[in-house]
Amino acid sequence: MAGEVERLREGYAALNRGEWDRSGEFMHPEISWNFVEGQGPDAPQTLSGPERIVEFWSSFFAAWEEWEMAPEDFVEAPDGRILVSVHFRARGSGSGFPMELDYWQVIEMRNGKIYRVDNYLSRPHARRACGLQD
Repeated sequence: MAGEVERLREGYAALNRGEWDRSGEFMHPEISWNFVEGQGPDAPQTLSGPERIVEFWSSFFAAWEEWEMAPEDFVEAPDGRILVSVHFRARGSGSGFPMELDYWQVIEMRNGKIYRVDNYLSRPHARRACGLQD
């Protein structure tokens, strides 16, 4: 798991620097990014493929003057997936509106690349989804 966690840390760092092409290099060609909890009715529930995911995130982050997705904890689940707790901080472009949010990602890796991401707003839901007890 240590090698996979290091790859994930590198991917978060590239994303935080706005290195969209570089962040896509950490994704498996068949990646699926799923918003299990927390998306609005008009937002996509699933993004497929590195290009679509990079396009979505670059558009999302354009609304913020500054942002950071800070991974705080990495836990290996019984099934081999990795549970990542993330703290998101941002300040709106123009408005200066501050936002902070904690969320959890259940990540499946394949061949050293991110194959599947399931986003959760609830820690207990994320832990149960990957077979961990609270």
